[in-house]
Amino acid sequence: MYANVALRIPSNTLYTYRLPEDLEKDACIGKRVLVPLRGKEVVGFLIELKESPEFTGRIKDIITILDEEPLIDESLIFLANWISSYYLCSLGDCLSLLIPPGLSWKIKKFIKRIDFSDIEYLKKKAPAQYKILSLLNEKGKIETAQISKIIKNPHSIIKSLEEKGAIEVIRKIKQPSTPSKKQKEEFQLESHFTPNKDQDEAISKISLALEKNRFEAFLLYGITGSGKTEVYLQVIQKVIDMGGQAIVLVPEISLTSQIVNRFKARFGDRSAILHSKLTNKERLTEWQRIRNNEASIVVGARSAIFAGTKSLKLIIVDEEQSTSYKQDHTPRYNARDVGIMRAKLENIVCILGSATPSLESFYNAGKKYILLLLPNRISERNLAQVSLVDMRKEKKETMFSSKLKEAISETLSKGEQIILLINRRGYSNFLQCHDCGFIPGCPNCEITLTFHSYDRSLKCHYCGWVKSAYNFCPKCKGERVRYAGFGTQRIEEEIANLFPDARILRMDMDTTKRRRSHEEILQEFEHGKADILVGTQ
Repeated sequence: MYANVALRIPSNTLYTYRLPEDLEKDACIGKRVLVPLRGKEVVGFLIELKESPEFTGRIKDIITILDEEPLIDESLIFLANWISSYYLCSLGDCLSLLIPPGLSWKIKKFIKRIDFSDIEYLKKKAPAQYKILSLLNEKGKIETAQISKIIKNPHSIIKSLEEKGAIEVIRKIKQPSTPSKKQKEEFQLESHFTPNKDQDEAISKISLALEKNRFEAFLLYGITGSGKTEVYLQVIQKVIDMGGQAIVLVPEISLTSQIVNRFKARFGDRSAILHSKLTNKERLTEWQRIRNNEASIVVGARSAIFAGTKSLKLIIVDEEQSTSYKQDHTPRYNARDVGIMRAKLENIVCILGSATPSLESFYNAGKKYILLLLPNRISERNLAQVSLVDMRKEKKETMFSSKLKEAISETLSKGEQIILLINRRGYSNFLQCHDCGFIPGCPNCEITLTFHSYDRSLKCHYCGWVKSAYNFCPKCKGERVRYAGFGTQRIEEEIANLFPDARILRMDMDTTKRRRSHEEILQEFEHGKADILVGTQ
């Protein structure tokens, strides 16, 4: 037997290896294997098994099979192949997307003594070999990393002993651990809502596609507050009744906890969460729960589209127009498009939801997708009132219009809450010398540095370069340095001055660096522990 293997290197080539007879019974597509490559031992994924090779050159043997069970199934391998072809990246990199970062890639090598009676003969002729065999007599099995501390360059010595049949080299990788039992949570389960006419029509059409077990893509186009989430919840219930699983993508990590709370209120503890802010151990545990069918609903940001579900029936991409679904480092991909392709490959249903659909999705509606409309808000609620204020008519020294200050004052007096959105973090957009006009920029990116007041630093929000803020101009030595523009920090400071009794929270990249900080800030605001939330999107 021969195997085609995808390696984690920047290459789209599948490498052909011979499968030794003793490994044939354990060979299975989707398992990781250890193979030789240019004098090194590297890890790859077993992609194909063949009785005869297409490659005509010298074919090396697979060293060992590393996994007890396949980590990825064939449908996800097809998906990885499509991503590799469509986004022009290596197959090995794409396959790595399917594996949680908590899963070990580190190979541990051990040597074990086999019967070799002529040990005294080596004492003078090969003292290093004699030393290794003597150690094995004492300990039985030794990790090669420990031998390198005792003997310099032990690899050739170990190879020589292996060829003599004196030792056996064992290679192991840490297997996925069994997920720890989750502590049972108590949920106040909410009853199902009765859908309105538009919701009911959308639910019926999606349910019909689910029952037919075929690929169908829907664009659920509903204005804000029209009840798209309720449509999701009702069709997910149908999926669960069918014994299936659903993936729900949300564009921002901060939205994950909120939507999971909605699902837990409806379905109990059948949801799993996948996003980059979880620890590696947490992500591995959730990944295992999904693989073992212990979770019916997978909620997360873009990486959740690669969840290793066993009985997937439905993919939902909420706020499908969001640019947050685009990964901006290798391998690059758009999770919305990957979700549609995964649904097509697995012959299941995909729903794209939005109040403001992307141009391409709106174009595809009626051609490739089925358009579902929710044109009215729930209970005929009024749309939000929008006021546009011309700041040229306001006082130049303030960032807040008189209308905004009145609205904040009135809202606080009623005991209600306020969100102030300013899509720019930091204190000031930039520093500028009033004398010569010099503006400090990043030496790496040549973009303007943003001033942060809490540590008096100038930061590049593109590459992360940091420098202490200037007290005088480095170009002309002038002392008239002004702070131009404003960000979340300055808004927070100004609000505290204008409304000293208001309780203020700030939510931006600087305040959400800690794990679970998104969730903590939102919960504080939700529970009424703050009056004003200042933040970026």
